Amino acid sequence: MIPARPDTGHGSGDRVRKWAVPVGLMIGVVSIVVSVGLSISAQSRRGLLIRYLKRTPLIDTTARERGDLAISHMGGAVADPWLLSARLENSGNLPIERNHIEAPISLQFTGTRILSASVVERSPDDLSVTAEQDGSTVTMLHELLNEGDWATFDILCDGEPDWPRISLRISGVSEIQEVRPEEDRALPPVTLFAVPESLA
Repeated sequence: MIPARPDTGHGSGDRVRKWAVPVGLMIGVVSIVVSVGLSISAQSRRGLLIRYLKRTPLIDTTARERGDLAISHMGGAVADPWLLSARLENSGNLPIERNHIEAPISLQFTGTRILSASVVERSPDDLSVTAEQDGSTVTMLHELLNEGDWATFDILCDGEPDWPRISLRISGVSEIQEVRPEEDRALPPVTLFAVPESLA
């Protein structure tokens, strides 16, 4: 009788190697598909930005303190007129259409009285956008906003306006980006130096 050969495990090793190649290929393909999908989703997005251009008093501080200058608006007295100018921009690369808007952009102010709000410039010239004022709230109403479209609007206030609280419900836009004048200046470049060990 010929003694049986001991099982060296080569058969199971061959089976593992046989499945390792297709499984590795499958993992590689899935990784590529996921990476491409994430890249496309990151590149295609809806975005809105409000860039505050200026916040300035309309009369000299000295004249206001002396009280010898009377200002009225729509028949009502104005004690401390201020102008807040801002620009609404489509900062994404996808259009925002009317059916994407569940609740329009609303700017809510505290500590000041809103006298009026109006759109003063737009691009393109036929862009359908308006600013409506109701009490301490300014609402931006617009139709189609394509990539790069923008509208500048002025808000006339009685009293120095604080930065407003913004609310909106627009499909694909989780929040609106805000750029204020002090945040819009580029920071100086930072240079790093190697510190010698004797000084560390």
